[in-house]
Amino acid sequence: MRKNQCAPLFKIALLAGAAVATTALASSALETSQVASSQGVERCSSLLGRTFSGAVVEKADFVAAGQPLNSYVNSSAGVCRVRARLSPTTDSLIKIEVWLPSSWNGKLLGSGGSGFNGGLSFAKAFLPTAVKDGYVGLVTDAGHDFSLSAKWALGHPEKLVDFGWRANHQGVLAAKALTASYYGEAAKRAYFQGCSNGGRDALMLAQRHPEDYDAIIAGAPAYNWTALFAGFLQKSQISNVGPGARTLTPKLDLVRKAALDRCDKDDGVKDGLIGNPAQCRFDPKVLQCKSGDGPDCLTKPELRALRTIYRGAKGPNGQIVMAGPAVGSEYEWAAWFGSPTSAGAGAAADYYRNMVYGDPTWDPTKFNFDRDYPAATERVGATLNATTPDLKAFLSRGGRLLMYQGWDDAATAPGNTIAYFKAMRRASGAASTNQTRLFMAPGMAHCSGGKGPDTFDALGVLDAWVSGAKPPETLIASRYENSQAVSWGAQAKPLSTRPICAWPKTAHYKGSGPASEASSFICR
Repeated sequence: MRKNQCAPLFKIALLAGAAVATTALASSALETSQVASSQGVERCSSLLGRTFSGAVVEKADFVAAGQPLNSYVNSSAGVCRVRARLSPTTDSLIKIEVWLPSSWNGKLLGSGGSGFNGGLSFAKAFLPTAVKDGYVGLVTDAGHDFSLSAKWALGHPEKLVDFGWRANHQGVLAAKALTASYYGEAAKRAYFQGCSNGGRDALMLAQRHPEDYDAIIAGAPAYNWTALFAGFLQKSQISNVGPGARTLTPKLDLVRKAALDRCDKDDGVKDGLIGNPAQCRFDPKVLQCKSGDGPDCLTKPELRALRTIYRGAKGPNGQIVMAGPAVGSEYEWAAWFGSPTSAGAGAAADYYRNMVYGDPTWDPTKFNFDRDYPAATERVGATLNATTPDLKAFLSRGGRLLMYQGWDDAATAPGNTIAYFKAMRRASGAASTNQTRLFMAPGMAHCSGGKGPDTFDALGVLDAWVSGAKPPETLIASRYENSQAVSWGAQAKPLSTRPICAWPKTAHYKGSGPASEASSFICR
């Protein structure tokens, strides 16, 4: 009995001792944190005014542990945020931002741009998640301040070069030098990721500067800029000029529904997605009106316009230079080329005015594919196009290339990405078999969004691959209520998951299990 009575007293004493120890530990941890923060501030501020591979540091501030980096991510162990400038020519002013985490994993991660801009335009999304994972994060402004237009290029040929490739190359040289100085050792690996124009950035680095990065992620790459923008204007003309043009857009939902009725179950399950649009045997002729017109059928002119868009853009020699959008992506068309002011058509007009012809008055309604596409290729193709398929120099260093593309992307159509990947493998030799991968995502639109799962850990897969894992055969993609917030670092539970298979394999339903779970599918 006494033993039982004494037990609580012993427990109280033990807890009291633990409280004292905990208080001491907390005090010690706080002091250690304060010292680390003080040292971090001093170490970070010492970078001010110094030059690293031509980049002059203009700002260096330290974010202590626990402080916010964006709306979703806090600094875990302190981050030194550096802003620097580069001027490789008298008409160049390239801004770079490099974030250096106190808990460094020994690697550097660069990110590409979007639209007419560099990665600095969405630094608050990319850099916090990079340093959260222990990477030194790098972005550039591609040589100009953020702009929805390309007016910055008018009369500035050197800025066009900065945007085309020089900013990313010079930026990583500076970031590597800065990293080595800050940590006292060089980064053991450097990775790059980008989508859309950022995907073009990625391929440009692999082609022009194969020594800059050890592994690269290129998503939905807008690698052939001259063909991309010519294609936008051609599709916009088809959608807005001529018989049946303007009346087709309101019927695109009808077209997509018919395509789903024909091909949704090709992968074994009806889930609102076409697993492999390239194999979809949908003939839109089934929608042709038997007589007259109506909301539930297509007239002959509408059908003709639809087929022309699916076909893609033909060059002067009759070859397809820009593939058409895939079957099932019709809900995305209006946003990109449904009107002269749609995102793609509007950007294309801006591109021709400011980058190609240097004429702000150039009229996109006068666009002629046979004239303007070759003119753009001749004038700016060498600077902006990342079309070289031979990646032997990159692969010979052990480089890894992971490409991905959404099947529902109506901007950089999937057929273009597949065409580059096939050409690259033909030109790059045997190494490309195990050192390159392409993943085609059913239902994913341009870089994200769409009707299917669109969020996946390409970086984690790439890092494991470089570190010795077998070449990846699947990416597990998730669909969230707000995938953009997740990309910024928000935590959320996925609504559904699905495997994205290494091309040319596609995911097929096993015959049992929830269609919303990746485990119910197999790649074949």
